[in-house]
Amino acid sequence: GSGVAIKMAQPCTGGGASVAAAAAPEFTLASCAAALEAALGGRDGRVWFKESSGRNLRSRDWIAPRGALSKLYPQGQVPGELIERLLSEYGHRLYIHSCMQTGAGLVIHLDHPALFQQVLSNLPLYTRPLKSVLPKRKCVILNCAPLQGSRGPESLTINHLRTILLADHLAEVLRQQGYVVRAVPNLQQNVGVCKFLRSFCVNWTSSPETVSDDRKVSDFKKILSKSVYTECGQLDTLSNQTCLTPKQVDYKVNLRLFLKEKELEGYDTNLNVALGGCSRPMHGNPCGGL
Repeated sequence: GSGVAIKMAQPCTGGGASVAAAAAPEFTLASCAAALEAALGGRDGRVWFKESSGRNLRSRDWIAPRGALSKLYPQGQVPGELIERLLSEYGHRLYIHSCMQTGAGLVIHLDHPALFQQVLSNLPLYTRPLKSVLPKRKCVILNCAPLQGSRGPESLTINHLRTILLADHLAEVLRQQGYVVRAVPNLQQNVGVCKFLRSFCVNWTSSPETVSDDRKVSDFKKILSKSVYTECGQLDTLSNQTCLTPKQVDYKVNLRLFLKEKELEGYDTNLNVALGGCSRPMHGNPCGGL
């Protein structure tokens, strides 16, 4: 019932621990999510969600919300025997420490020490480039928000630098896996920010001259106006989740339809539409409709 936890028995950590770690299969979030979805039999949508909140990560790594579970099981209560089977089949491979039914849903807490030991003992496994190229060439647009409209090195904070270093590292990882990475914004060469970033071995995308922001917006609007995914003209009603009024909106772009038809991966599933106007930037509108 609610609040009942099932824990995995801790494996023996004798002299063969390093051998076991070396022989353990590669752990990825994608394979973990696929295995958990298969275990609960979710077919009509996602059941499991990876926790990202720092506060919630103290008590759980994965959660299957009660709302999603209620579509599969009466009152969202997963049978105990199914949880036991999940642990017996996937517990060791997915490093599951405990699985508990709570008021929020079914939650899983991973065995962090064992998982970290497996990763740190097999770094070449996680840092190697893919053996084969992608079936079809894919492009990733990587936007580094702190560099958008940056006024110079003096305007960058420690948190900005952390984000920039992570973005640069992510770009390199994606390139090693065969992706074409388009890093934005495009900076102007020989300006203070570029020189500053090079001191950190960050070679961000740059060019001798950059296009003005007004021209970028103008060109972008021309492209959008010709898109089959764009609806032009003022809208009668808007969602209460946007700060815009109907008179401020000149076009609506159906992002969800575009991403679905192009079969793009890795986007935020909460995205629905983007709204924009002549003198207003574009605003993403989450699920919920207009």
